[in-house]
Amino acid sequence: MTVSVDTAEPSEFSPRQNAVLEQALRLLVDGGEKALTTS
Repeated sequence: MTVSVDTAEPSEFSPRQNAVLEQALRLLVDGGEKALTTS
């Protein structure tokens, strides 16, 4: 599955897809913060 956030407008996503993308982004941010704090 490929996610093209740059080419797709948010309005093209369904609320469910928006929720999934938001959760994935939150996990990425959390993982990045943990990687920075533990190094």
